[in-house]
Amino acid sequence: MNNNTIIEKTPVVLLELTEDSFRNTTFWNCIPPKSGRDEAGEMSSTTLAQVLRHLTEDEKKPSRVLLCGGEPLLHPKFLDVIQYLGEKGIPTTLVSDGLLLSPATVHTAMGLGLSDVRLPLFGFSSDVHDLIIMEDAWNFVLADMKALGNEGIPYTVDHFILKDKEGKGRVEGIKLAVAFGAEKILLRAFDANSDPRFESLVPQEEELISVLKWAGDLASEADVSIFWSPADPDSAHLAPESLLCACPISGIIIPNRYEKERTLCSLSVNPEGAVTMVHEGGEPVGNLVEESFGRILSRCGFGRELCV
Repeated sequence: MNNNTIIEKTPVVLLELTEDSFRNTTFWNCIPPKSGRDEAGEMSSTTLAQVLRHLTEDEKKPSRVLLCGGEPLLHPKFLDVIQYLGEKGIPTTLVSDGLLLSPATVHTAMGLGLSDVRLPLFGFSSDVHDLIIMEDAWNFVLADMKALGNEGIPYTVDHFILKDKEGKGRVEGIKLAVAFGAEKILLRAFDANSDPRFESLVPQEEELISVLKWAGDLASEADVSIFWSPADPDSAHLAPESLLCACPISGIIIPNRYEKERTLCSLSVNPEGAVTMVHEGGEPVGNLVEESFGRILSRCGFGRELCV
C-alpha cells in the first residue's frame, strides 16, 4: 500500500539585499564594501519597495524569506525590510556571515518581526572558513554564537562539510555550536561537480559518512536538532537514502524527500529584482520589479513535498 502524501507548498525566497560582502573577493568574485559608493551592487530603495510589494500583494506568499546577499547587514534598510515582512506575517530569517552581528542588533530586529538568525560555517576549523570569508572570520562567528546563546536568542548554524588544509574533516565547529547553545545545525555537503571553487575541499563519501555518524551520536546526546540538507539536493550520491544505505545515522533528522519531477524549494531574488530558481540555473523566470510573486510562481509551479 502506498502511503505517500503530496503536499503543495509555496517556496522559500532568498532575498539578496546586496552583493556587497566582507567575503574573500578572489574566492567568491564578489564586490567588496566601499564607503561613499553609489548603489551599484545594492538593491536600491525604489527597487526594494517594488519587490516587497510584489512579494506580498497576492494571496500566495513566500513560506519564508531569507535575507541574504552578500552581507544583508550592509544594506541601510534591512530593518525596514524585516518590519515590513513581519507586518505581512511572513517569517523572516537573517543570514549573516557574522562580522557585523551583535545581540543588540538581533534584539532590535526581533522586535520588528525577525524569526531567527542563520550563521554559516565553512569547514570544521578556522583555516578553511577564513580562506572563504576573511582572516579571523571564524573567531567572529564563534563570538556571535556565544553571545547569541548567552542572550537566549535562537539561531541556526549552516555548517558546510569541507576538508581543512590537512585534508581532514574536523568537528570543532559542531562541538562549539552545541556548546554555545545553537538551536539547530544544518549539515550540508557540496557535490564536487556543482561548484568548482570547492572541488579540492569536498570530502570523499567515506569521510562524509564518518562526520555524519559522529554528528548523529552528538545529536542523540545534546539538546540540539541536527538536520541533513545537501547544498545541491539533486546530487544523487548525497541523497539521504544513499547515505542511510551506507550506514545507519542516528540522531540526524532527514527532511522529507522531494519529487524529482519538478522540485521548487526556493527562489532567489537578486538586487535588480530578477528571480531565478535555486539549483536550476539558467535565465531568470521573472522580475519582482515588474510583476507579482504569484504570477511568477504560476509559471514555475509549486514545490511538491513527498511525505513518506
